[in-house]
Parts: sequence; structure tokens; C-alpha cells
Amino acid sequence: MSNEIKASFHEILNKNTWLSNQTKARAKSKLSSMGFNVGYPESLLDDDKLNAYYSNIFKPGYESLEYFELCLVLVKNCALEKINILVANVDYQEKWPESTSYVNAYYQIGSNSMYILAGVLEEPAYYAYGTSSMKYGGIGSIIGHEISHGFDTQGSQFDEIGERNNWWTWYDRYIYLYLASCYALQYNDYKWDGHKVDGYKTLDENIADNTGLEQTYRAYRKWVKIQGAEEEQLPDLDLTHDQIFFVSYAQLWCTKVREEVYQHFINHERHSHGNVRVQGPISNSQYFARAFNCKINSTMNPEKKCFLFDMYN
Repeated sequence: MSNEIKASFHEILNKNTWLSNQTKARAKSKLSSMGFNVGYPESLLDDDKLNAYYSNIFKPGYESLEYFELCLVLVKNCALEKINILVANVDYQEKWPESTSYVNAYYQIGSNSMYILAGVLEEPAYYAYGTSSMKYGGIGSIIGHEISHGFDTQGSQFDEIGERNNWWTWYDRYIYLYLASCYALQYNDYKWDGHKVDGYKTLDENIADNTGLEQTYRAYRKWVKIQGAEEEQLPDLDLTHDQIFFVSYAQLWCTKVREEVYQHFINHERHSHGNVRVQGPISNSQYFARAFNCKINSTMNPEKKCFLFDMYN
């Protein structure tokens, strides 16, 4: 699935009409070079490597340490690891930046790599026995989101090997930022529980949500075309599989938020809140409007839609 979504974005770049050939070639090079890591690193299955790693922590005599003392040892070891990253070449295929048990996925600019952690490979993101429409709408859109981070306002300033490098022509960069500003203005008009969303603070995440959803839907439709027919209709569910795709995407962001988290979102979070992460991308999607027969200029199908690489409007 990762390769199919990646190929979908590659096709979007190929068909893009405003990028110069020079910038388009660099964008495709970065996409082709992007690393994909799913589940967990292979080193977790290597007993020798695991023993070597923990030998730096559990040295002779650790059994006699009090709980607090053992916590200090672990914190110290983590700090030394982070310092070592600054001075040593780290193989990010073998040593991942986050614990694989976290319910998370992320893109790492410095290595031009994305990581889908084992912790997120559960419902509602991933239904092992679900339809492909559910899988693409769920975990697929997360994959598309992380791919897109390589081309958001920050990621686009780094090249295919993760080095800060301006690979854009000045005119392409100007058009890019102009198109991206549409998302900032769009999200500035959204509110969450009476509080306005900051479209500029959340811009990169909103770009990733929108671009990722579009490329993933295209990948799903290409999968259907290769199969030669639509998936079998689910029993007792009056929804097409295109509709199920978008419902699965929306279910990712069903949340119940505690007051402490609510305040954090308002003051610090770079992601939009769940309801906005649904409304924003799908109201920009002609595919959603078509799937649900939304009237033109309705809330979920505004005449003016924001786009970046996929200029279908």
C-alpha cells in the first residue's frame, strides 16, 4: 500500500502544470528516495543487538538499585543516546527515533524517511480483515499524510538526503507559498468549541492532511481498477466503497478530549482538532463531493477549493 500511495503522488507530480521541469525533477527524486518504515526495526528480532543495547543500561550491580536510582540510569542512558546522534552516523533503518509501541506515525526530515509504528496498526486506523476501502481510508490516509510532510512548507526546504537545500526555482516557490496560503485562510475560518483555529500555526499539518487524502484516494481507485471490479457491497450498510473510504478517514479523528488536552490544543498544538481535520480536507475534495452527491456551494462542497499539487479545480 505504501508503494501504491507513493506512486499516486508521483503521478500527481507528473501531471502538475505549474511546477517547472527543474523543480519537478527534484521533487520526484526526493519522493523516490523517501524511506518507508512500517511496524518495527528488524533489530528488535536480533537477540545479540538487543543484549548489546541493554548491556549499556543493566550493568553489574543494577539489581541492587532502588527504583528511583534505576530511573536515573535510564534517563542518563537516553540522554547519552541523543548526544551520540549529534556526533555519530545513525542508521535510522535499524534504530528508530520513537518507540514502536506508540500510536503514531511521523516523517523525519533529516533522513527523508517516514515511520508507521506498530502501535498505530490497530482499529480504527487499520482493520486487518476490513475492506480495502477501509484500509486505504484509514491507515492509507495516514501514510499519504506522512509522505506529504516531505513537501509541506518545512519539509520542502530539505532535499532527498535530508539536507537543508533550496531545490526550488524562485518562481515555483512563490506559486507554492501562494497556493499554500489558501489553506491558512480556509482554516482561519474554522472554530473548535468557540475558539478560532490558527491556520498558519497548523498550516503544515493541514497541507499534509489535504494532500495525503487526495493521493490516497487516487491510489485506492487505481487499486479498484487493477482488480477489475468494485469490492463486494458490505451487508446491511447502505454505503458505496467510495463513501466507506471517506467514512474510514473521518473515524480516525473521532475524539473525546479532556480539559487539559483541550487547553494544550488551543495554545500549542500544530495539528488542527479532529473535527477540523475532517471538514477541511474533505470539503476540498471533489472526490468526496462526488461520492456523497454534495450540492455545489454547500458546506462540504464549496465552489472555491484549496489545492496544492493536484490542480483539478
